[in-house]
Amino acid sequence: MKYSVFVFSVLFSWALFAKGKAGKKPIVAFVGDSITAGYGVTLKTAYPAVLDELLTKANRPVELINSSVSGSLSSSTLSRVKFLVGRRPVDVLVLAIGGNDARKATPAESIKSSLESVMKFAKQKKVTVLLVGMKIFSNLGEQYQKEFEGLYLQLNKAYKPVYMPFLLEDVALKPELNQKDGFHPNEDGHKVIAKNMLPYVLKALDQSKGEK
Repeated sequence: MKYSVFVFSVLFSWALFAKGKAGKKPIVAFVGDSITAGYGVTLKTAYPAVLDELLTKANRPVELINSSVSGSLSSSTLSRVKFLVGRRPVDVLVLAIGGNDARKATPAESIKSSLESVMKFAKQKKVTVLLVGMKIFSNLGEQYQKEFEGLYLQLNKAYKPVYMPFLLEDVALKPELNQKDGFHPNEDGHKVIAKNMLPYVLKALDQSKGEK
């Protein structure tokens, strides 16, 4: 991933989703890969944007930044988060990444280490984390599947973030909610993700410094 691509993604997301004046609303930043970036759908119909609308309807408006990049790996996450937090007073960080690592059969311990560094940095900066888990098929072996899915549980136990166990809950393996590749949600699938994630985001907002 080129740094210039990331910068463009962040700036483009700010242009689309920045709401109101800085400091007036809690800032919720999404760092993820193709699913969160809205691969195959428009940025405005990806689940972060749908969540933005749901939060407004719930009278909990936020300033939303979606800095997700298709194809990104957990190893790039810390630098991306530092970039964000260094420029904006982020209240809630939604961390939804790891699927591409699994496709490459990256050792689970390596993925965990990368995400752990983000958790430590967020804690240092007093940023509330919503950690979003991912599940995988067993084609890489049951042992790897267990280790990969278990790393999110381990991070949850160690750092006590707000924890959503599975990003694609009620969406995975449902053809009517996915694109032809069977992996990326369609617009209806993104709506389901947003609805499922709403209570976790609300909980994270309640815990964040922006709500104190």
